[in-house]
Amino acid sequence: MTHPLRIALLTTLALSLTSCGDAPPEPSPSPSQQSPSPQAKSPDQAPQKAADKKEPASLEADARALLDGFLAAGADHAALTAKLKPTADDIRAVYDEPLAAKLITMYEEAWKGALVVAPKPDQDEVLLTLSNSSELMGGGAALSDFPGGYKDVVSSMKAEVPLARFKFVKKGETLGMAFDGLVYVNGHWVLMPKPWRAL
Repeated sequence: MTHPLRIALLTTLALSLTSCGDAPPEPSPSPSQQSPSPQAKSPDQAPQKAADKKEPASLEADARALLDGFLAAGADHAALTAKLKPTADDIRAVYDEPLAAKLITMYEEAWKGALVVAPKPDQDEVLLTLSNSSELMGGGAALSDFPGGYKDVVSSMKAEVPLARFKFVKKGETLGMAFDGLVYVNGHWVLMPKPWRAL
């Protein structure tokens, strides 16, 4: 029997992806509350294979081309979102256990629900922030560019995994439909949003 708390967690994930606007920033912890710097990665947390790697400029171009598809007239947003569903192998290539197993379950349920990536009708531009897991592990500006929850999962991430956050906005504006967890893994882009919710 599925635990009521897990159902509530998964429902919140799906609905939050379709909510409008930017969420208020999470408060920064005081110096006494900050988590220690992530430890060095062990051999089983190796970077992605060289064959799967791309230069940052190429990755950004690929990501923008992908997201521009969501802005195209008549775009089938549900179908485009379905193509971004990660496989269990994708998730394990990005996150270590035991978090990977929890994320496999969480994302499987999310894609059965109302998870659809889509802009509002008047939004015609994409704002993209591209980084990688190693940069997030280092903290600082890279980590601050992503939702605050990532500070709780970076220690469980494999090294050198490209990931991005993005917004659909009206041209000239900076507020819009915000999404995170666009990840390049195993030679393709997938969506793994809000991974900290599986903790």
